[in-house]
Amino acid sequence: MPEGQGSQIVGFRLDTELARKVKAEAGRRGIRLNVLFEELWAGYEKQAKAVPKK
Repeated sequence: MPEGQGSQIVGFRLDTELARKVKAEAGRRGIRLNVLFEELWAGYEKQAKAVPKK
């Protein structure tokens, strides 16, 4: 999270198997779940900008 920014709890459910995979990936990389989500979101935004809107 960038310096000086607050945080907010965002709750959502995942399928049990998907949750296991997500936690395993974060653990494998030695990062917290929120950091993994931030990386995924940044990738999503980058990809979304590259795709022309209909």
